[in-house]
Amino acid sequence: MNSFRLALSIVPFDLKNVLRDELLYLIIAVTGVFLAAIAFVGLNADALGAAGLRPFMKYLTIFALMALPVNFGLVFGLLLIEETETGARAALATTPAAPAVLALWRTPIAAFMVFALGWFYVLALNVAWDGPPLSLLQWGGVIVCAAALTPWVTLSLSTLASTRIEALALGKAYSAITGPPILLYLTPPDALWRHLFLLFPTTPMLKAYDAFLAGADRAAVLWIAWGLAYAALLTFLAVLRLR
Repeated sequence: MNSFRLALSIVPFDLKNVLRDELLYLIIAVTGVFLAAIAFVGLNADALGAAGLRPFMKYLTIFALMALPVNFGLVFGLLLIEETETGARAALATTPAAPAVLALWRTPIAAFMVFALGWFYVLALNVAWDGPPLSLLQWGGVIVCAAALTPWVTLSLSTLASTRIEALALGKAYSAITGPPILLYLTPPDALWRHLFLLFPTTPMLKAYDAFLAGADRAAVLWIAWGLAYAALLTFLAVLRLR
């Protein structure tokens, strides 16, 4: 409980630091331009001769959601690394709260941002392109899978990198971990090596998405459960490194 209360007291400072981070605004700006461009083309698809792109939007939507945990996990991971560089983490270590637990309590902000922006992605692409016919509950399950990975990215990044420069370089490596499952759409269904994609943390959300599209809701729920369990395991391992 002490860790929780201390984390709550730090939240306003976290928000202040994050809101002054140029990387956050860069991510938001790039996202905004990307969505605006995609939406403009979608709303004017017939006039622009782009109607043939509509079937590909289902791939773009899930790929965009898969990228969100890395983008925002990087921003908050940089915040924790900055605390190490400035000595703030050493000061927090003198409090009764365990540093690892304290860091964990602070990650829900990043997860909430991913959850909120995930909905923005989905609504924008669906309105503009008449996207995949998933219900709000189904979309919610897929987006929650993305948000659940954010604490892992945040915490693990802050333990693997000692400076902001290193963290930015590692961000590319995290993209290489979360992005490859999209290649499942290009992989032969009977290829045995498809099972290797189960090692990637974003595979469950992609499989849940596909299951919902196929009308296999029960299978989708199982994939979501697996995705949340996998995210919890990765976050737990990251917390152990912080101890």
